Amino acid sequence: MTTRCHRETISAVSNHAPSASARSRGPLAILALFAVVYAVLFVVRPSDDNAELPPNPPTSTSSLLSRDTHPFLWSVESSRADAYRLDYVPGEASTTLARLASRTAHPNASGSLVRRVQAEPHIGAPAFFESDVRTEESADTIMWIAAEASDGSVLEYDASPRGGVDVDWTRIEVSIVVPEDAEFISFGAELPDGGTVWLRRPEFSASRGS
Repeated sequence: MTTRCHRETISAVSNHAPSASARSRGPLAILALFAVVYAVLFVVRPSDDNAELPPNPPTSTSSLLSRDTHPFLWSVESSRADAYRLDYVPGEASTTLARLASRTAHPNASGSLVRRVQAEPHIGAPAFFESDVRTEESADTIMWIAAEASDGSVLEYDASPRGGVDVDWTRIEVSIVVPEDAEFISFGAELPDGGTVWLRRPEFSASRGS
């Protein structure tokens, strides 16, 4: 009787003991789990290269686009949201070019590269926007600068003469005097009806208001 019980106990234990193959899978499972955790933490990481940074505060003189600054300084404004695209391409001498191009030859909509800064530090002072400009298949491309009220109405405005269809690199400057009730200073380049415009070494400068 004792021998039988002893045999049954040994049989029950042996039935519940892990097999040799199960014991061999234990370390492999741990290694696989470790590999998954490592991949999640160190390999599969979302890229933040295209994350937009907060806009830089206005300064008396600021370089708007260069290798030393984040490129997301321009926005695109158009009467048709899908009519134009903005991208950045490398230029000569370590410069970066902002390029605004229409998606079709004649989208029947204007498109502008636009940048805004706070007007308050420059009230009563002259403000300037200048850039090297090149155009392709674009009639009447213009450079402009404006002072805007809090409701978006334009208080002061200056624009360059309208360019031709294909214009090689030309340095253009526009300027205004910032009025007392201005909320923003805006500036940029406009394509009235399609084409492509490049900006190289754009600069905004403004004297401190009295």
